[in-house]
Amino acid sequence: MDFEPISELPLTASNLDRATAKRRDPIWLEGLKDDPTTRFIATKDGNAFYRNGEQNALLFFTLDEVKSAGISSAESIFLGMSDTSPFFSLNLTDDNTEDGIANFGEFIDLRKSAPLLSPLEGEIATLVKAIHHWRENHIFCGRCGAPNLPHEGGNILKCSDEECGRLHFPRTDAAVIVVVEWGDKCLLGRQRQWPNRMFSCLAGFVDPGETIENTVRREVLEETGVKVGEVRYMASQPWPFPASLMLGFRAKALSDEINIDPEEIDEARWFSRGEIKEAFLRGDLTLPGRISISRWLLEGWFNEGEEGELSAIEATKKR
Repeated sequence: MDFEPISELPLTASNLDRATAKRRDPIWLEGLKDDPTTRFIATKDGNAFYRNGEQNALLFFTLDEVKSAGISSAESIFLGMSDTSPFFSLNLTDDNTEDGIANFGEFIDLRKSAPLLSPLEGEIATLVKAIHHWRENHIFCGRCGAPNLPHEGGNILKCSDEECGRLHFPRTDAAVIVVVEWGDKCLLGRQRQWPNRMFSCLAGFVDPGETIENTVRREVLEETGVKVGEVRYMASQPWPFPASLMLGFRAKALSDEINIDPEEIDEARWFSRGEIKEAFLRGDLTLPGRISISRWLLEGWFNEGEEGELSAIEATKKR
């Protein structure tokens, strides 16, 4: 099964050195906060802080600026280091408010800002959203119930009970997402809660004891009744909404007969490239957002045909 290479996938940059070995040293971490090149990013509810009127520019603070704003850096989380700066995030809560920085910008959801961010800032914003969601949902030890405390710069949580002392690591849920092909058509589905006319690639979480290839086959069969044969891995994407790692595939169907499970999805259809183009231009079809691996996979399949590039068709529609 030969596929053409496709463009760079959003939210997958790797510019940060996570400094896994060094962050075990609390003295090194504290010294890093005083480094004049260190930058802090404020976050609230997992959303990063952006300059006023600029969704494409995270607003980074020096330690002096953080102190002047009355924000404590004690609970900061070490994110990693670029070629020029170490980075920490500061989670703002009722006890650590944003009053001192409110005039400089605003908190913006990553779904809105991601298409506009540089690779480094996209990586930072993605990490911030994922790590803070995990931290906020693992306040207590899952073994004994005692409060968890930050460990290794906040990238690990450690049970505060000395007898327990369990280490808790960030959770990421593996999920597959797939473009299923039958001849010159692809299989797309829609969830009941989605906006009208929106279709996307089929997806689902990996079960314990299951290979990712078999997850693809199981999920497609469960949702649509379509049996899948050949499966090919394409790429992965962190998806911190709230805590997934999306594993992208293309696959070949063994038949085109659809029999949906209404408990799983609301509708599934085979689309040719021409049908996608015409329905998209008419406004009868809404596709996944440009930051998602679903859109990336779909564009890769679509652009192999003779209908042109999907991004160019979208640009024509917006004129």
